[in-house]
Amino acid sequence: MTTAQGASWRGWLLLGLLGTAAAAGCTLDRFGLGPKGQDGGAGGASGSSSSSTSASSTGSSGGGGASSTGSSSTSGTGAEGAGAAGASTGGGAAGGAGGQGGGGPVCGNGKIDPPGEECDDGDKDDKDGCNKNCDIEKDHWCKGEPSECGPAFSPDLKAGIPIPDDLYKGGIDDKNQVACASIPVAVAGGKKVEKVVVALAIDHEQAGDLTIKLRAPGADDPPLVTLMSRPGLEEQADDGANYGGFLDPCCNLQECCSSKGALSKDYPVTFDDDAAVDAELMGKQLAPGEVVCNPKPTPCEFFPNQGKAFSDELIDLEGLDPNGTWTICVGDSKPAQKGTLKGATLKLLLTP
Repeated sequence: MTTAQGASWRGWLLLGLLGTAAAAGCTLDRFGLGPKGQDGGAGGASGSSSSSTSASSTGSSGGGGASSTGSSSTSGTGAEGAGAAGASTGGGAAGGAGGQGGGGPVCGNGKIDPPGEECDDGDKDDKDGCNKNCDIEKDHWCKGEPSECGPAFSPDLKAGIPIPDDLYKGGIDDKNQVACASIPVAVAGGKKVEKVVVALAIDHEQAGDLTIKLRAPGADDPPLVTLMSRPGLEEQADDGANYGGFLDPCCNLQECCSSKGALSKDYPVTFDDDAAVDAELMGKQLAPGEVVCNPKPTPCEFFPNQGKAFSDELIDLEGLDPNGTWTICVGDSKPAQKGTLKGATLKLLLTP
């Protein structure tokens, strides 16, 4: 056989093999694409065949396609499909189809399933803070698994309330010395306070200048909670005195040792008894100009620290009637750095 004849013979043999594969009717499933999962498994490798012209050999069967796994905690895992044995003149068949993937998030199971769920209180009821699609309803907030939800109240502060610079003297009654936001609350049904959380959006160059207080409703001696008192500073009293300089041993002849980190309305801070970080540590390790919670941790929460103030605590508000006007005030005890209270949200959990 001449060289040209050999080449021609091999070409006709290749065309014959391709025609046989086409006639076998390879479908998408044979290439391992599952019908509902994210991706089907890859098809198995084909078996090898002999190059001898005197006898045909049987190729080994292709491996099964890998299964597809869904993202939900309830997802199933599909089984691998086994490939059929190859024909006597060719390799093994492609692997079987990949398994079916699991379903998506399951609203109502008490767990916040990504992606998409904002809350899950274990039911599919509307008007309880977490709706039937597991979205947090307007003017509500939710936390935990299963989610506890309650009303959230945010006054319209428009352009914000300027914080008087270096005028805080320890109280909040003189509104020339503090920036205060009033939050009216009206809920029906005789419900009582079970938990209080406060979120604030503040622009200020130095968190260590600030003292933040919350006053609950009440005609006679209403509760007053100090949420933060000049973090980082070893203050001697809640009097707004500008400690520092060589008389303050912690400052070592330098500028007052309160926290240098800045606050930004784009990175709101939350005060919650269940938080893991002490408000006294807010911004303590930051250099001037660096912003608390930027890059943003999830969540940006601090448990209150009253410093030297004689005040109530958030837990003391449990059992109160929530109705009336709540007041959040911010005071500044050091000159030069200025700021603005840009937003405030009062979040309540109420007894049924």
